Amino acid sequence: MLAVTAGALAVLSAAGAVLGAIVAASERDLGRILLALVTGLLVATFWRWICLGAWYRAEGRIETTPVGPWGVVGRVLTVLVLGGLVVAVLWAAVATQEDEDRADRTRDQAEQAAERSNLTLTDVQRVVAARRDVTAPERGIPELEALLDVPDAEIVDAVVEGDQGSILVMPDGQLSRCVVVTVDGAGVIDARVTSTCGSALPAD
Repeated sequence: MLAVTAGALAVLSAAGAVLGAIVAASERDLGRILLALVTGLLVATFWRWICLGAWYRAEGRIETTPVGPWGVVGRVLTVLVLGGLVVAVLWAAVATQEDEDRADRTRDQAEQAAERSNLTLTDVQRVVAARRDVTAPERGIPELEALLDVPDAEIVDAVVEGDQGSILVMPDGQLSRCVVVTVDGAGVIDARVTSTCGSALPAD
């Protein structure tokens, strides 16, 4: 019974890893692809190990012998190491998902804020011009902060290239994902999430 259950869990783990990798690939997120595959491999390997052990014992291919104190220590350490790896991978998956959800919320809020304030390319051009006259640090410029009112986020930078203005919005406490809000000369506003925050805006 244990062998069947463990085998089924191993297959389900592998299938879940493949499905998660496919979903991540559709979103072109390499980090999530690797995370799904590594998680699935660890969990499937663990259950495969349990399955084979139970199967071999049931068939008498492995003799059941008394386990000495060092054997107990070894098994406990093995369980702790595998359990720690699984917990670490699951924690990373949860943290990644929370970052993605927060970035998505910030994107929606930033786009809505731009539409409410009737953001125009002229507004971005004015802020960029004001920034060029300031020799102080890049952040903390009132005109930059006044561009958009986005809850729990900071307006980090603004750039104009040709007929498009871009604004970089960073969710509070997050460095892995940020939001780029764009507005063109016709007043068309768009927002997207990016994981390349350092090079998200065109060179000014």
